[in-house]
Amino acid sequence: MYNQTSSWPRIRRNINMLIAHLHKYNT
Repeated sequence: MYNQTSSWPRIRRNINMLIAHLHKYNT
């Protein structure tokens, strides 16, 4: 299997940005 963890930090950052967006529009 190939190394998936190399792109994980970028995905995590995207998820964090998504959550921040949701929080911004939820308040």
